[in-house]
Amino acid sequence: AQGGPPPPSLTPVQSADGLEVRTVRSISEVPPEAWNRCADGYDGQVNPFLQWEFLHALEASGSASAEQGWLPVHAVLSRAQQQDDASGNEAAEILGVAPLYVKSHSYGEYVFDHAWAEAYGRFTGKRYYPKLQSCVPFSPVTGSRLLVAGEGQDREESLAVLSKSVVALCDQIDVSSLHVTFNTGEERDYLSEEAGFLARTGIQYHWENQGYESFDDFLMNLRQSKRKSIRQERKYVLQKSGLRVSRVHGSEMSAADWDAFYRFYLNTCDKKWGEAYLNREFFHMLGDSMKEKVDPLSLLSLSLLSVSLLSVSSHFFLYQKIVDRRDRMTGK
Repeated sequence: AQGGPPPPSLTPVQSADGLEVRTVRSISEVPPEAWNRCADGYDGQVNPFLQWEFLHALEASGSASAEQGWLPVHAVLSRAQQQDDASGNEAAEILGVAPLYVKSHSYGEYVFDHAWAEAYGRFTGKRYYPKLQSCVPFSPVTGSRLLVAGEGQDREESLAVLSKSVVALCDQIDVSSLHVTFNTGEERDYLSEEAGFLARTGIQYHWENQGYESFDDFLMNLRQSKRKSIRQERKYVLQKSGLRVSRVHGSEMSAADWDAFYRFYLNTCDKKWGEAYLNREFFHMLGDSMKEKVDPLSLLSLSLLSVSLLSVSSHFFLYQKIVDRRDRMTGK
């Protein structure tokens, strides 16, 4: 069941320095440059999934919306400042943000908590939904959930205030619980048992470039049998299958190209018995707003697209998802 809408703002948790937190019903209420300044953090490791453009595309396309069970209620941490204009009005300096959604289900999170939902109802007699979720919708990519600009003591204070405020939000909007998923180790001290959280540890497998300058450098670190097998497979693909690979930047993709990619995405969901959470508009908006960070890589056979690989890149990391098409020809 869909939870009721939250109030436009929560009673802020304030510090001695005048920090306070409010909530917004859409990421469009936060200036892109302010959100991205917080999302980029202090170490320069930009996570594209936390960028304003990516999250805005999810909301504006309707992929992550109240109608789909994702009601945005993002937390914004700020300090009031005196504006320089003649009006004398105060402007809020945004110091931190947290992506938050009121959820009426558990789909699209890549954390299976259906047993928790059943146990919560059985032992408390209350409904598990709605719940409050801090994550990137449909993307099980590790990253910060308490996005704070600055460093040192100011950063620590902002993290403390923001973490306490999102907990306080649960009581004010009457949800069963707060879930923070795929967060970073830095946030562990602020999402601790002392703060009311229960830790759940998961495992992900990440490939890291160990200084390889070429694919052959990578192969030389494998056993001889593995090197031989991989080289034989690559030789077959290059010489006998008729397949070829092409790479284009997001800025080079046409509307028809993104439509084709969306069809591949739908087919992949069908084959894996999954649900297509993302809609056509999302891919078009992603191509428009993040064209320099999106690189679709296509595998072509006889001029017909057969497989595509979507790469979303940052300065340090490459995130990829493979999608393919259904061959509808007779006998295939």
